[in-house]
Amino acid sequence: MTGLSPERSTAAQVPLVGVGPPPGIQVLPGVQGAMTASPGDPVVIKFFTDVNANTSRQLMQVLDSCIVAGVTDLTLLISTTGGTVHDGVTLYNFIRGLEAQVTTHNFGSVDSIGVPIFAAGKTRLSVPQARFLIHRVGTTFLAPAGQVQVSEAQLTQTLKSLLADEQNIAKIISANSHRTVSQVLATMKAQPTLFPEQMKKWGLVHSIEDVSIPIGARLFTIQ
Repeated sequence: MTGLSPERSTAAQVPLVGVGPPPGIQVLPGVQGAMTASPGDPVVIKFFTDVNANTSRQLMQVLDSCIVAGVTDLTLLISTTGGTVHDGVTLYNFIRGLEAQVTTHNFGSVDSIGVPIFAAGKTRLSVPQARFLIHRVGTTFLAPAGQVQVSEAQLTQTLKSLLADEQNIAKIISANSHRTVSQVLATMKAQPTLFPEQMKKWGLVHSIEDVSIPIGARLFTIQ
């Protein structure tokens, strides 16, 4: 499966505020918070996990419930070491398609495919003590016996897929910053750690500020 090889880190977290869901409210496995929201409620979603099929499904279902409830203002706090390209690009396209005002906020570390998810926000913020990391895409070959035989045709197709993933990531970042696709690809090859001030110069970050969670906000946690 094609995906990013994220650099591991310990991300800052805030405690979940409030009590358990009221009777009759279903909570998805892995999601903390009641799956309901009122239109006037500020909604804060904490995405403190890797990006994969399960966590992306959880996030989309939380967003679904908010949109159905008529919520128009959502804040997505992100701290992730990355994950699979397919799921990250899917989340980007899903979030971009929402009519709601979605604010993404780097809460500690936005790495790898987490950067395109961050880029999906109409407003994009970062805490001062944060980082961003973008790099080239890698893949893993799995075999039950510990060894795998790969043909030239398979390697060629895998390389094409990797390059296509890199192009898609670069296009997403470029579309939401002042950088060209070529500039983003060059940065991916260098694999630098980038800080909020640098990403603000890129135009990917609109403002550097601390997180403010309103009293009475509806909170969801995916971790």
